[in-house]
Amino acid sequence: GLDIFLDSAEKDYKLYLKKFAFENIKTRFKDERTKYFESIEKNIDAINKQVVAFPLTFSASIFASYQVKEKPIILFFILAAYCFYSVIAWMILNVSSGNLIALKGEVEKEEATIKKIDDNLFEDFREDFQKVFHKLKEITRLIGVLRFALAFLFLLFLGFVWYQTFKLPETILPETIFVIS
Repeated sequence: GLDIFLDSAEKDYKLYLKKFAFENIKTRFKDERTKYFESIEKNIDAINKQVVAFPLTFSASIFASYQVKEKPIILFFILAAYCFYSVIAWMILNVSSGNLIALKGEVEKEEATIKKIDDNLFEDFREDFQKVFHKLKEITRLIGVLRFALAFLFLLFLGFVWYQTFKLPETILPETIFVIS
């Protein structure tokens, strides 16, 4: 009867280790999930600053350009400053995008690790992974829209400066009097 007792004890021990490992993985993943969301929030904060800065910078540049429309050299200085701002904003968006790509890689690695351990264990975390991936996808989409907006506003400002600098002087048309009979 000792063999049955030892076999039962070994099965109980393996079950205990599996439950212990499951709890460790669950706790570790909850910590990791919190880190993922904190990292996403930091990227959102950086992007939010850009969202607010785009229209303010564009508006200030247009206003300043309109005020000095008779002085083309100053218009070009304003254009150079706006160009410099646009390059920096583009680089900030690139950094945020790179952070999100790296974070996505970490999440995918964590997902693969949990899947490898146990499919049933993964099912407990599937919804969490879906939330993280959804948020990453939405922020990545937002970065794309911001890049488009940044490029569009730059081209719009470039067109405005070009128009203010090179527009043809208004010609005085002879006055015509129409007689209604």
